Amino acid sequence: MTSTLFRLHRTLWWRSVASNASSILTALLMALYGFGGLVSLLFMAWADIEQPGHGFQSLTLGVAGGMLIYVMLAIFMPAGENQLSPSTLGALPLTSREVYPGLLWSSMLTTRAILSVLFSTVYAVAGAIILSLQGAGIYAVPFVLGMVVACLTTIVLGECVGFLGTAIANSEKSGAQAAVMIVLGLLVFGVLQLQSVLENLPSVGAMGSIAAWTPFGAAVGWSLSLAAGHFVTALAQLFIALLSAAAVMWLWMRQVAQAMRNPDAGKTHAAEVTGEGVTAFEIGSWSYSSPAAMEFTRALRYIRRDKRLMGLLLAMPMFAVLVIYQLWRGDDFVAYFMLCFSAVMMSSALSNDYGFDGPSNWVSMVAPVSPRVILHARHLAHLLVPFVGYLVLALIVIIFAEDTQVAVLAVSASVGMFIATCAISMGLTVLNPYPLSEPGASRWNDKSGYSGAAFVAAFAGLLISWMPVVPGIIVSWMAYDHGWPLVIGPLVSLLLPAVVYAVVWRRAGNYADAHVPEIYAKVDRYVS
Repeated sequence: MTSTLFRLHRTLWWRSVASNASSILTALLMALYGFGGLVSLLFMAWADIEQPGHGFQSLTLGVAGGMLIYVMLAIFMPAGENQLSPSTLGALPLTSREVYPGLLWSSMLTTRAILSVLFSTVYAVAGAIILSLQGAGIYAVPFVLGMVVACLTTIVLGECVGFLGTAIANSEKSGAQAAVMIVLGLLVFGVLQLQSVLENLPSVGAMGSIAAWTPFGAAVGWSLSLAAGHFVTALAQLFIALLSAAAVMWLWMRQVAQAMRNPDAGKTHAAEVTGEGVTAFEIGSWSYSSPAAMEFTRALRYIRRDKRLMGLLLAMPMFAVLVIYQLWRGDDFVAYFMLCFSAVMMSSALSNDYGFDGPSNWVSMVAPVSPRVILHARHLAHLLVPFVGYLVLALIVIIFAEDTQVAVLAVSASVGMFIATCAISMGLTVLNPYPLSEPGASRWNDKSGYSGAAFVAAFAGLLISWMPVVPGIIVSWMAYDHGWPLVIGPLVSLLLPAVVYAVVWRRAGNYADAHVPEIYAKVDRYVS
C-alpha cells in the first residue's frame, strides 16, 4: 500500500508541476533565496566558531531559523501540492495505519520538502566539514543524525500546520478565524520589530545556545554540546529533540486518523433557510430596479458567504494596522509605500471575477442581459468594500502624517494606483480568466494558483499598476520642490489612472459582449 500511494502521488504531483511554469519558477526563486540565506548562515557560524571560546552552537541557529521559516511559509504560503487527502482515503476500505507510511513519504515529495531536504543535506555536509576542521570530526556523525531528525520534524510540522489551517478555514466559527487573524497580525508585527531587535542581538553562538534548548534547535544542539564536552546538557537537549519529534509525529498521525474517520470535521452544515424567498435577498427596492442592480446586489451579498473572497478581503485590516503602525513610529515614507503596496495587492481580489463564479456563469451567459452589464456590476460589487476601506485608511494617513502636504501628494498617488489596479484587474478578468477551487475549499489545499494564468494575474498588478501613476509622482515632486501649485500633483495622479480605467471599462465590456462563451469555457469547472 505504501508503494501504491507514493507512486500515485508522484504521478499526479509531477503532472501538476510539469504543466505549470509558475510553480517551477516559484520553486527556483525559493531555491535561489534559500541558498543565499544558507550560505550566509554558514559563513556567520564559521566566523563565530573561529572566535576563541565561542564553541560550536552557532551551527544550531541555522537549523532553528530554517525550521521557523518553513513553518512561516506553511502558514502564509500554503503549498497545495499534496495529491493525497486523508479525507478521500477515508472513503476506501483502508485503516489509518495502512496509509501512514504512504502519506509520510508523499509529504516528502513536494517542492518545499525537496528544498528542505536539499538545504539540510548541504548544511549537514558543511557543518561536518567545519567540525572536522576544528578537530571535532568525531562529532560530525551525531551532527548529521541530528540534521536528519530536524529535517523530518520540520516537514511533518509543516503538514500539521496545514491540517490545522484546513480545520480553521473550514470552521464557520468566527472566533477561531478571528484568533487566527490576530496571531497572523502578531507575527507580522514581530517581523516589523526585527529592525530594532537586530541592533541589540547577542552573538550568533549565544543565540544558538538558546535555540539548542528549544524544539527548533535541540535536534542538532545536543551533538554540538557533546562536542563541547557538556554531556549532561547534551543528554537533556537530546531528550527535548526526541520528545519534540515524537510529539509532532503523534500529532500528525492523530490528524490523519481524525480526517479519515470524519472527513467533514470542522465544517458546519448550513442552517435551514427561513427567509421569505427572493424578498430575503433584497437590499432596498433599488435591488430590483435593473439587471445591473440585481447582479450588483447578488455579488455584494455573496462576498461574506464566499471564503475565497473573504480571505482576500481580510488582508485589508492587516495592511491598515501596518500602515498606522508605521505612522505611529514616525516612518511616514514606509507608511506611504505600504499604502501603495496594499492598493496593488487588491488586484488579486478583483482580477478573476468569472473564476469566482465558476460553472454558475452559465446562468449569466443565457440571461437576456448584455454580458457587459453583468461584468461591470460584478466588478463594482467586488470593488466597493476595498475602495471604501482604502479611502478611510488614506484619510487617516493624511490626518496623522507629520507633513500634511507630502501626505496629500502621496495619498493621491496611492489612490491613483488603486484606480490603475482596478483597471488592470478588469482587463485581466476578461482576458485572463482561470478556474478556482470551489467555494468553501481550504486555502491550504487550494491548487488554483498553480496555473500560468494565475501566475500572470499575480504579477501583472505588481509590474504594470504603477505606470499610469508615474507622471503624477513626477509632477507632485516637481510641484513640491519648485513651488508650483500643489493641486497639480493630485490632479495628474488621479486623472491619468481615471482615463485608463475609463478606456479599460469600455474595452472590457466590448470584449465580454463578443467573447463570453470563450470566457465561460475557461472557468466552467472548479480546480480539484
